[in-house]
Amino acid sequence: MQLIPGGHKEPCAGCAQGKMHQTPHPLTTHRNRIRLEEVHMELIGKMPIQSRNKKLHMLVILDDVSCYSWVYGLHGKSDAAHQIQLWMAEAERQSG
Repeated sequence: MQLIPGGHKEPCAGCAQGKMHQTPHPLTTHRNRIRLEEVHMELIGKMPIQSRNKKLHMLVILDDVSCYSWVYGLHGKSDAAHQIQLWMAEAERQSG
């Protein structure tokens, strides 16, 4: 930091860049119209507190079109792949 006349401090280049405002993300013109065409998944954990079933991780799946979400408790992150396979089979069965 450098002192400038009047006793004010001028932030260093890194601090000034960190405080810059960013422009918002551009709006997309494409929106999926078919259910389950695009889903978003988030693997969360390790939680500080166990669930009632002693699970410390969560898998959240969100459908882009319907905004329907599925939330699964997992004992460990390694259980996610198997849970995704189960979810895919169930989603395909329900959607026909």
